[in-house]
Amino acid sequence: MNREQAQLILLAYRRGEPVPDESDMGRALALAAGDPSLADWLEQELEMDSRIRESMREVKPPAGLRDQILSKTKILRISWWRRPSALAAAAGLLAVVGSATWWLSAPRLASAPSAKVAGRRASGTLDEFRAEMVRLVSTGGYHLDLNTRRLGEVKEYLASRGRGVGAQLPAALERLGTYGCQVLDWNGETVTLICFRAGEVQIAHLLVIDARAVRDPLVSEAITLASVGTWSTAGWRDGEKVLIVCSPAGGAELRRFLGG
Repeated sequence: MNREQAQLILLAYRRGEPVPDESDMGRALALAAGDPSLADWLEQELEMDSRIRESMREVKPPAGLRDQILSKTKILRISWWRRPSALAAAAGLLAVVGSATWWLSAPRLASAPSAKVAGRRASGTLDEFRAEMVRLVSTGGYHLDLNTRRLGEVKEYLASRGRGVGAQLPAALERLGTYGCQVLDWNGETVTLICFRAGEVQIAHLLVIDARAVRDPLVSEAITLASVGTWSTAGWRDGEKVLIVCSPAGGAELRRFLGG
């Protein structure tokens, strides 16, 4: 087992779970125990998982949502539904329909950006971009291309791939360590994601996109706050880039953190 294979296996590891020594997971953990850089990478992954779980615990459904759903649902009590074979078939059909619906409606996010067409129209509104990015980071629906604690290494990695940030970062972010970065594709537009170890606001995700890629981009360098569910966002313009910071912290805390 090499280092890359071990990393793929360790992505499924959860701290404290029993692992047989002779299993693939056990061998991967043994390899990490003897490889300081792999052990550091694993610790970063476990820390990120822990923060995401903590953030998700803070998400609470609106009061009365259950009653609203039940009040609009017509329940048919048909005896054949109780048969195991019928239940299995119905569950399978719902899974197929649900998967197809999600695939058709989900934002197109990927690690490999697609080629852009010169003069194309902007992909969506700022509110759409902000909502989709919050959904991405709040559910952990991303996988970092680079895992590192150092912002300098993040910048070097992005620059080496022609994906530099292209904007001046606030001093509050420049002082922080990171979890790493990823280059995403949002409806054919490149988005740079950098995840910061933000002690004051738990965690902060920076997303950078070209202003021309958004139909109603921010025009001011002043920080503008907006909420998406239980998450807060801060957005501003720097030259030809729009920057959005997402965090489960409150809006006031996020503004103070960024120095706005």
